[in-house]
Amino acid sequence: MKDPRPYTAKVSVKEATPDADQIVKLLTEEPARLPGAIRRLIKPTARLLEVRESRRRAIGEFVNEPKQQRAQRRKSIGLEIADRLIRKEPRRRSHTSELARLIRAAWPTKETPTPGLRTIRRWLTEK
Repeated sequence: MKDPRPYTAKVSVKEATPDADQIVKLLTEEPARLPGAIRRLIKPTARLLEVRESRRRAIGEFVNEPKQQRAQRRKSIGLEIADRLIRKEPRRRSHTSELARLIRAAWPTKETPTPGLRTIRRWLTEK
């Protein structure tokens, strides 16, 4: 028995997107060939990107500043504890890992979270 639809074929048309290099070339070398809608959108879009970037930079400064202050405060607390412990026993100055463990144990409970041993060791070696 023959198929009632003998010669049907599935056809799909896919439109290829232009390559990024082609778009850049059109923008720089032949802006007149761009469609009018795209030409009208170039300047406002560039302005929006510029505004977004400046906002991001401004917000980033205010977000990072408290983090840096908190890190500096924690470091000064750790170094104060280290000075106290070294004054009690001067031999501990050369034992960085042991001193870091003691600092972590003596860390104030109101200052949370307690820094890791690696962080404390870094503070001690910077000193």
